Amino acid sequence: ALKTPLRLLALSDTHDFHDDMPHPLPQADILVHAGDFTCRGATDEIRHFMEWTDRLLETGTVADVVVVAGNHECTLELKA
Repeated sequence: ALKTPLRLLALSDTHDFHDDMPHPLPQADILVHAGDFTCRGATDEIRHFMEWTDRLLETGTVADVVVVAGNHECTLELKA
């Protein structure tokens, strides 16, 4: 039986400008955001990013989201 290929959408370094991308995102099975989705790691920037990913999930643009924190997401660091 033929299997449907997995569609990955890879992004990084959107720096809180994810709503202002110059082109619409293609549909994908998994969005992987590889870090630096904020400018300073502020709570409002993180909330804004989460609202954006929620919209992508709700509209069916992506089925799942994987997020890797970058160096700008310093507020997500665990303290030892």
